[in-house]
Amino acid sequence: MAGIMHRRQYLHGSVRVQKNRLHEFLLSHIAFFNSLLKEKLAGLQQEELQTPASQEILIALYKNELRTLFLDLIKELKRIEPLFLSSTMHWRVGASNELLRTLDALDQMCKDEKLLKINSNIGFSYSFFGFKKAGTEAFNVSLNLNIQMNTFWYGFDLVNSNDRKPFLKKLYHQPFTEQDKETVINRVIDHLIKEEIESRVDRINL
Repeated sequence: MAGIMHRRQYLHGSVRVQKNRLHEFLLSHIAFFNSLLKEKLAGLQQEELQTPASQEILIALYKNELRTLFLDLIKELKRIEPLFLSSTMHWRVGASNELLRTLDALDQMCKDEKLLKINSNIGFSYSFFGFKKAGTEAFNVSLNLNIQMNTFWYGFDLVNSNDRKPFLKKLYHQPFTEQDKETVINRVIDHLIKEEIESRVDRINL
């Protein structure tokens, strides 16, 4: 009987030792990975996330920032209009198929909580028809700017450019600065002139 008790005590003690060793092993590895993670995080240059999107934030973003961006962008695009016979523009909001031809119509649409929502987008299209200098080789060009509004950030991308990856991304607590606006406008105009108009002219001149 004493032998059985002795073996049980021995086994219990052995189990405790193994558990303690396993615990120490896990603690040492957790400490190692925490140290490694701290090194990785120290290398991140991103500003820390502070707030997710909300209906109020998206509406304010449109009213205070995006609407002004569209106005200034349209002014720049109108400088290109004399090169073509005609032009059109429109917006789309979210999953709606309705084409919005004016900013007033876009204003009304962006008040609709069912349309301007998280994980939605605003698409802006501007098309030019009949490049005058090309004569019988006249062509049309268009640009499509897409504003993605995801849960944690919003960003800008161009269709048929950079694999649709955003060229500018912002967190919702960050101000949309004049420099940001210039970045978007310059990227759009540069894409239109170099990748759309000049490339078509170059093909005609071959």
